[in-house]
Amino acid sequence: MHIGSTWHASLLFAFVLAACGQTHEFGETHDVCPEPESLCFGGVCCHETASAIVDDVTCETSCPGETSLTCTPSPSAFCVPECEEPADCQFRRRDCCPGCTADEEDYIALTDEEAREHDSACAAVRCPSPMCRELTRPTVRATCQSEVCVLEDFATPRYLDCEVDADCTLALDGCCGCGGEYVSVATRALSRFEELVCPNPVDAICPDCEPTPIGSTLAVCRAGQCTTILGER
Repeated sequence: MHIGSTWHASLLFAFVLAACGQTHEFGETHDVCPEPESLCFGGVCCHETASAIVDDVTCETSCPGETSLTCTPSPSAFCVPECEEPADCQFRRRDCCPGCTADEEDYIALTDEEAREHDSACAAVRCPSPMCRELTRPTVRATCQSEVCVLEDFATPRYLDCEVDADCTLALDGCCGCGGEYVSVATRALSRFEELVCPNPVDAICPDCEPTPIGSTLAVCRAGQCTTILGER
């Protein structure tokens, strides 16, 4: 192959990789396609939600079905916003009962009024004993997005991506100094995390108990994700 042809082929290859948001050095591949910052919305009042889709080749974001990132409520519909801020939303177990799994599909995001109705309905449910020794703590919380209550998971790259241990920090997964659990999150996402797990700290009702001890828990970066380990301080 001529040198000129090789150079042009290399240039074209580099251009394609740049368009996809990837860098290649010495055979290594680093995917840096950004995670979508928003959900897709649909319906006459834009209260229907769906996960946005990122194309691995072009890194472009699209929406499934008839949803869109810029949904506009129908002028003929009497639409009332579900929420104005994260504190207007709550999350609950969909089936009312404690479970051994804590996947996103196990939970629903509700307005305050919907949460009261859900709690009232759940009061009549007889829950079986979980078939596991320890219940899994959920990593989803309810927040307000585009005037709709939605679930957001903090066990995702948006909250966990890191390169070195210094990129990670320990934080409690709730409003109160006790009763919670320390998790490792990316320092750059700490403010967003704190707003997600405790959207209204002023009005939080906390039990009278001893603060959760950090002990030997450390926040570290492993395989590009913030995680916790037990070690010596």
